[in-house]
Amino acid sequence: MYPKNFKPLIIVGRQRAGTRFLTNLLNSFDEVTIQGEVPTHVMEKAVHFIRDVDAYYASAAARGARNRRYHRIWCRKKEHLLFAIWEFASQARSVRTSA
Repeated sequence: MYPKNFKPLIIVGRQRAGTRFLTNLLNSFDEVTIQGEVPTHVMEKAVHFIRDVDAYYASAAARGARNRRYHRIWCRKKEHLLFAIWEFASQARSVRTSA
């Protein structure tokens, strides 16, 4: 999906804090791809889901070694899930980087 050296940067800020200026500045570089904003209600649901799954795996990990393995796998893959939500739920059209 993204190059191996892909490093995401999520810009967060209040209104009138300069986030749009910073986004436009970064967008002037060829190496940067701006994905777009995720609607608040979508992000809130995603955060709620991830917290629920985190809590489930954390409690399961306390019950045995096999479950601790699944917890470690979830922790590694959680980042990929967040990026997928960000990519597919953003208000802008998806922009692919050249690999």
